[in-house]
Amino acid sequence: MANNVLKDKDNNILNPKIPRYENLKNYSEEEQLVGNYLSRPLYRKVVEFGAFPSNGQRTVNHNISDLDDIMWFNYCWFDTSDHKWFSGPRVDSSSVICKVAVNDTSLIIEGLGNVAWADRTIKGKCTIYYHKTTD
Repeated sequence: MANNVLKDKDNNILNPKIPRYENLKNYSEEEQLVGNYLSRPLYRKVVEFGAFPSNGQRTVNHNISDLDDIMWFNYCWFDTSDHKWFSGPRVDSSSVICKVAVNDTSLIIEGLGNVAWADRTIKGKCTIYYHKTTD
């Protein structure tokens, strides 16, 4: 092993590109200032949306005040039939789809096709990174 390897007080090897677990304890569903992006404060919020509707759309208010630009968002949910987590849109055919969009006030949750998504999906959550108009 190279002599310039960084180690913590317990002699564990540190990788500066991987955040320490201690730094992740503050991950919260509440709005948090997480840094700067494009010379502006960057915020993060996690919004739970539960299950997808079986065939149609519903909205969930994200309660972000003064939202300006969304820099990035991602979502995940658990599929109880497939017994696994999915992230981002699920497209099983042109007519069987689960997806989420975000606008100034809400998440738009959509489940399409002849699938009982409301019974089959649980624990949906969306993580949004954004700028505010007040910054």
